[in-house]
Amino acid sequence: MAAFTFDLARSTVLTRQGNPEWAGQDRDGLEPVRPNDLFYGAAARDPQPDYVDLARITIPQADENMRLLSNLIGYMTYDATPLPKFWYFPNGAKAVLVMAADDHGTGSGTRDSFDRMLALSPEGCDPVKWECPRATSWMYETSGMKDRQAATYATQGFDIGSHVSTYCHNWSEQSLNLAFSRDLEKFRQTFPSLSPQQGSRLHCIVWSDYASQPKIGRSWGIRYDMNYYYWPKDWIKGQAGFMTGSGLPMRFSDTDGELINVYQQETHLVDEVFASAPEAVGALLDRAIGPEGYYGAFGTHYDFHNDFDVQLMEIATRHGVPMVSVQQMLDWADGRYASSFDIASWQEGVLAFDLKADTRTENMLQGMLPIHSASGRLVELRRGGEEIAFATETRKGVEYALFPGTSGRYTAVYSQASASN
Repeated sequence: MAAFTFDLARSTVLTRQGNPEWAGQDRDGLEPVRPNDLFYGAAARDPQPDYVDLARITIPQADENMRLLSNLIGYMTYDATPLPKFWYFPNGAKAVLVMAADDHGTGSGTRDSFDRMLALSPEGCDPVKWECPRATSWMYETSGMKDRQAATYATQGFDIGSHVSTYCHNWSEQSLNLAFSRDLEKFRQTFPSLSPQQGSRLHCIVWSDYASQPKIGRSWGIRYDMNYYYWPKDWIKGQAGFMTGSGLPMRFSDTDGELINVYQQETHLVDEVFASAPEAVGALLDRAIGPEGYYGAFGTHYDFHNDFDVQLMEIATRHGVPMVSVQQMLDWADGRYASSFDIASWQEGVLAFDLKADTRTENMLQGMLPIHSASGRLVELRRGGEEIAFATETRKGVEYALFPGTSGRYTAVYSQASASN
């Protein structure tokens, strides 16, 4: 028997979304109210401990708790059946950069950045399969691009939308609705060839209450929100880490626990903080792909007032980390969550299960099956009767067989004889 002596689900949500009692407060003294105010303790009029432990900011605490739960479920069901699962990201990637620019009317910032990515793209690569570096740019209509150019970039796998603005003013529900209505319509008129955007980061990252923004954004088609912005520099002291305790996109929750169908994506790597500290960016990726296993889809911000986008491309290339747009990350998240395992039987050391891969995963799912079971060690894995090869790797203390997550009926054979060898 095992038990968490606290409400794990509520703890995870609050760790990720901040302290609801601080909603609407400008705690850091830097107007307007932003998401980091939900975590910032040292308010001049109400000094409190930070809502996130900066001494452990390099640890994705919410994710580690959820991984503990996952391992515990596997441990508690060890005698019943092995449990297959999916890896977080395509093709077994342990870190991803979600590349997202805010173009405040530069003459060529977005085009120059996109062109650098095209130059980095391997010949014949497929952006749908995350083989080419790609990015999002949220732009003003004055950002130096014509509709024809934007349409060409979109066909090459880039993601372009409006940088919605309340002019750095705190918003009400009415004024935020007006901002989305005004700016999305202006953008559509300027760029009629583009598909409606599904991602957003508000200008100045204004966040005037706890959960209205994702709900209002959802009503305008927004499904991926990057407003949780890891700063200010003096507070975090150059430590690349996890303000929300997470490197994984997860849907928002309202104050009553109701799920909001919009993904929260922290903007972990902010140019105002890390353009002068590229070594911190490299260290974050090292901890994701290294023995610590602090995996993550790391959101980025750059607005072309420095070369941070160039730095990110160089660091990601050096680490072998994919760079993707917001739309790519959203499609993947939706596809992964829509994919499933269904255990058909577990008898005498043979596990039969069905895997259904959503088409949006584009054959990039990685399946994971525990190597060890009560019936011994995994010795054979078949799909549709055909034996398939698998790699083995220990992740978070559990040894797994890693295999391509293609749809089909699988059988896995476990043997005590193999376990004793």
